[in-house]
Amino acid sequence: MENRAPFTPWPRLINCQGIMKQILIIDREFGAGGGDIAKLLAARLNWKLFDEALSEEIARLARIPVKVCHRHEERTDPWLQRLINIIWRGTFDRNLPSPDLRHHTDTFPVFLYASRELKFQRVLKRVGDAREAVELLDNMDEDRKKFVKHYHGVNWPDRQLFQAMFNTGIGDENTAEAILQLLNAANRNEKGDKA
Repeated sequence: MENRAPFTPWPRLINCQGIMKQILIIDREFGAGGGDIAKLLAARLNWKLFDEALSEEIARLARIPVKVCHRHEERTDPWLQRLINIIWRGTFDRNLPSPDLRHHTDTFPVFLYASRELKFQRVLKRVGDAREAVELLDNMDEDRKKFVKHYHGVNWPDRQLFQAMFNTGIGDENTAEAILQLLNAANRNEKGDKA
């Protein structure tokens, strides 16, 4: 049985220690802090984090700069779609797996969101230019919404695709802790169902 998870455009954490939920998928609004929270969770769970590593691997295999790969991520871009299919699936004509993971018992997808002001402050800190931060906030989630609809045929972010949604305005540490508590509760519940 292969322990490699299907490609998803979101950060995910993979557990190789036998816990029931083996993949924690962190989907998020742009600027909501998903990457930082995923790093906190990976450290606390001692799980492997796949986020930047996916982009780096795609860029390495395609022999392109990582920045080029980033420019094409989560946009309705046939060039990137073909590249991802070649690298992860070995063919031109297969679509990416659906982000609808409700029926996968080993996954635990959560969604992170935040107020526009908090997202603006996070993005501004990263890019250093207010105009660029506003442009990114105005465009990134719209591009992601189009990408998911185009390649997967579902609306993003549809609350039914996730086990939970968290407002990261409570802080990164508190958000990570809330996700851990819910993940642990889900695992206890599954353990009880199997007993």
